[in-house]
Amino acid sequence: DVRIGDPVRAILLGVIDTVNQQTISRENLGQGLLSYGRALSFAGLYALACDVFASADRAAGAPANPWLSVEANIGHGSAARKMVDWATSADAYARAAHIANTVGDVPGMLRVDVGVANNHFARGNLPAAESLLDNVIEQAGTAGYKDVLGLALHSRASVAHLRGEYADAVRLGHEALE
Repeated sequence: DVRIGDPVRAILLGVIDTVNQQTISRENLGQGLLSYGRALSFAGLYALACDVFASADRAAGAPANPWLSVEANIGHGSAARKMVDWATSADAYARAAHIANTVGDVPGMLRVDVGVANNHFARGNLPAAESLLDNVIEQAGTAGYKDVLGLALHSRASVAHLRGEYADAVRLGHEALE
């Protein structure tokens, strides 16, 4: 039922092609489901995105592909937050944190912290969000994890904006772009 020309259609067809292969690569299936979940989330279809992210984790995640479990659960936590399902979001972030910690995935652990900080932000707990994001910014900056640093700076700019600290919000947002 996804209309022709919709980018979600191409991603979904890729997942279907993967499933229809004689030998299914669980990692390829998981990557396709991650892409599909992200596309659904971007389209605002958060409940379906949650199901797809959970399916990606079950079908192809840990122990075989722990990085996939971390990514799937971060996506699941984010989509659940956007539905204001705090318990599901917290559970997904906790699973992602546990797996990332178990395999020593420091950037993954820091991305989870950004997600948890975004939950604090969404619930109005700006001090908790600010503290967690400042910690991520420091660690990611020191370790050279530019993608994580950008995410944390972007979220931190949002916190500064909501606090009325507009100069800091602009500075942090500009740093995030780099």
